[in-house]
Amino acid sequence: ASSADWPGWSSPMASARALSDREPGHPALGRYATLGRVLADLPADTSDPVAREALVQVLRETVTAVGGPGLATFGLDAAGIPAVVAGSRGSSMRTHPIALTDAELTGILAASL
Repeated sequence: ASSADWPGWSSPMASARALSDREPGHPALGRYATLGRVLADLPADTSDPVAREALVQVLRETVTAVGGPGLATFGLDAAGIPAVVAGSRGSSMRTHPIALTDAELTGILAASL
């Protein structure tokens, strides 16, 4: 993927989707919505789902503006994704608002190549 379309923003979107589906009352959903309202300069009464989508859009635009490289730039290819997924249950995942499934992690990594 080129730096202009590197979808590193897909991780927050995957997290928000997973939370909405599996833990709809999780406080992180409200935090994502608050961030969306603030960063997208939305009115306070904007619904949470709309505000979360706005956050994703802001992240997309920011990554595009910054030109973040895809993971392939750092040597990851599709064949390496299973090993990354298998090793992803360490300390960084403990602070994540929800445990993403292997399929969700695979999707994020594949989209971020």
